[in-house]
Amino acid sequence: MCTAPRHKAAVEQVRAVLYAHARGDTSAAGELLEALELTVDASPLPISDALTVASRFAQLAQSVAPELPAAVIAKVGDSARLPDAPDGMAGLCDAVLLDCDAASGIRTVIGEHGLASALYAAAAMTSAVFSLWSRQSGRSMDDLINSHA
Repeated sequence: MCTAPRHKAAVEQVRAVLYAHARGDTSAAGELLEALELTVDASPLPISDALTVASRFAQLAQSVAPELPAAVIAKVGDSARLPDAPDGMAGLCDAVLLDCDAASGIRTVIGEHGLASALYAAAAMTSAVFSLWSRQSGRSMDDLINSHA
């Protein structure tokens, strides 16, 4: 698959996961991520579909970080440090939301925890950002997704 269609597909997958979270359907979001996880070793080189999607999640969170209230960033960071948070999520939050460096954050998580963990960490972080931002701002998550994702 050439680059443009692959990136378009990645954006659609990111939106699908975010919309599943907006509906409160974490099972659907999990199924989408599990399907991507299965592609980690099967995808053509040099960039797997899972890496493309994980990067898109992180880039999306980075792009909205300057607009986020400090309370949202703090809550996402706190949730990333809970025992049930995906491996690497705390470091990814720091890199993406505080340092605005999605590329470095994704590389670090992959190096320390593997690509599957990076996918789950990036999806959890970005979903938390949008969910908490929605509650804080009073805007619907659908509106935020349509405006930014």
